Amino acid sequence: VHGVEIEGLKKLDFIGPRFEPFFIQGNLTLQDSNLVVGPRANAPTNPERPLAGASDYVANFMIGYDAPNQKHTVSLIYNVFGKRLYVAGRNQAPDGYELPFHSFDMTYSWYATSALTFKAKAQNILDDTIEIERAGVQTYERKPGRILAMSVQWAF
Repeated sequence: VHGVEIEGLKKLDFIGPRFEPFFIQGNLTLQDSNLVVGPRANAPTNPERPLAGASDYVANFMIGYDAPNQKHTVSLIYNVFGKRLYVAGRNQAPDGYELPFHSFDMTYSWYATSALTFKAKAQNILDDTIEIERAGVQTYERKPGRILAMSVQWAF
């Protein structure tokens, strides 16, 4: 496995004083993986393949807001990963690959007191679908759906 990861964080105060509480953050991982099966492998279709679950790229981008009074935070987050090996083929069956999944999420936190925090999350706002394909044929599809969650934390 070899690759590179680049990440950054930039406050947006250079735009003007109203943008002082805002920031952008992101990272990009580019990698290449290769696995050569050993002599005891059970009838692999491909004796050389990428590592299972390893994407060629993973990208995350966030725009956030931290209130000057430190009582509120909001984040909008976009994530995507590249095609990745889901299952290695055996006995001439083709390898199965999970296709890129685009996720857009939002989180909001209100720090009401030093002991009480309210949080709301919305995940998979784009309502993307998990898809697995083998040799260009879709063999599996699942819609995880949108997830909305609220929580309260009280530290005592």
